[in-house]
Amino acid sequence: MVTLKMGSSLNPDDIKEGDDVYFECNIRANPKAYRLAWFHNGHEIHHNVTAGVILSDHSLVLQGVTRHTAGDYTCLAANTEGKGTSNPATLRVMFVPTCKDDREELLGALKHETVALRCEVDANPPLVTFHWTFNNSGDLAEVPPSRFTSVGSVSRLNYTPVTDMDYGTLACWGFNAVGHQRSPCIFQVVAAGRPFPLINCSVVNQTSDSLHVECLESFDGGLPQSFLMELLELPGLRPRYNVTVARGPPMFDIYGMEPGASYQVNLYAVNAKGRSEPYIIEAVTFKGVAKFTGPSASLPMNPVLTGLIATAVGLLVVVCAVVVALYRRHQHRRHPRQAKLSQLEAALHQADDPVSADGGCAGAGHTTPLNPTASSTGGVIVAADHRTTEDTDPDIIPNKYERRPLKGFMKMYKTPPQRRRKKNDTEDEEGILREELNHRHLAKDIHNNQVNSVCNLRAHKGVTASSPLSAGPETLTSSAPLMHKLGPEVVTASHRMQESCI
Repeated sequence: MVTLKMGSSLNPDDIKEGDDVYFECNIRANPKAYRLAWFHNGHEIHHNVTAGVILSDHSLVLQGVTRHTAGDYTCLAANTEGKGTSNPATLRVMFVPTCKDDREELLGALKHETVALRCEVDANPPLVTFHWTFNNSGDLAEVPPSRFTSVGSVSRLNYTPVTDMDYGTLACWGFNAVGHQRSPCIFQVVAAGRPFPLINCSVVNQTSDSLHVECLESFDGGLPQSFLMELLELPGLRPRYNVTVARGPPMFDIYGMEPGASYQVNLYAVNAKGRSEPYIIEAVTFKGVAKFTGPSASLPMNPVLTGLIATAVGLLVVVCAVVVALYRRHQHRRHPRQAKLSQLEAALHQADDPVSADGGCAGAGHTTPLNPTASSTGGVIVAADHRTTEDTDPDIIPNKYERRPLKGFMKMYKTPPQRRRKKNDTEDEEGILREELNHRHLAKDIHNNQVNSVCNLRAHKGVTASSPLSAGPETLTSSAPLMHKLGPEVVTASHRMQESCI
């Protein structure tokens, strides 16, 4: 069983700030309590000499109490059978009045404008008597009691400045049964009005659904000011959005705008006296495309950056020139090869042309009569060979053999594989065409030589070189015996050569 009471030598109703207080905790327990704890407003108290809290046996000592020390105190005892809590003992500390709001209050007023001042204090006992003082430029004056009222711990004053000397500092003082207020409540009354309009407002950044506006603040009217942005939807100027900035600089951001809508933007500076004249930005439209509007001044170019850009451009030009030169060189090498191949193909087609319809002997040489009388009497005209060089070959039909390289007597050097791979396409095609052309020219030369030999032999024996188709019947009749003799003489010629010569 635990009971708590204040010290018997203390008057609970007459404890002021700075006094010392102690409490006594009486415990009846069996077995004896092994633990004792103290609590202030439900929070346990620990021994702290520096803070003026001393725990001694069954006593609690509080040195230099303050208003924060006031409240309910209890003690708790515990033994093996359980624990018990005492009754609460209330400590009331009386103190002189103090301002509830420690900061100074600033008020702006025009001449002949009345401002209401409210002074509220904390005090115990709460019955407080007030008086007011006015100070400007070092002159201290009492405010007549008729100009203010007091109720409990609150006093009100209606103050009206008339001249410039009426602007200054008003102080509120209070006293009670404990004593006078040590620090007054201060009110600064200044000549003030509505703030001046904002200046140099501009849309710094605008997107499809957001807006960022910046301004410069002007005179605040002598009072703390805040800033306001309103968006009015066009064309009806219906208020849609507003943004407030508590302190400068005035920078406004708004998000979640409706694309496709147009707004008029009004910007204000606001203080206790009201709003300034608006700064208006006409027709801001959210078109759904991001737009950035910033300072129009061009950025200076860095010399190092300029040099790097110039170097990069120069290197690009050089690379382009090298590529063009390589391309032209490649084309220059390629065109002669193509021209050469075209010439070889043309020569090949020319070699493929058949023998002229005029007859094989007609191409061997021009014709002259061997016997002059034969020409006048309608005899046979024999073609004579007027070549400048005589045929030294004893055979009737000259033999021509294909010249082939002496592969067995000379060492063949081959092109390295890497070079053959580069030229194989063009050179293979060119080689095939050259070989085919050589074979065809060789065959044609052999054919022409054989035809010329046969024709020359027939001419010496009196056979005409003209075609039997172009001769008359007499010619065919007179030449019949000769043609009969020609058969067994030319034993190595083909039938085609004989027919051509005939």
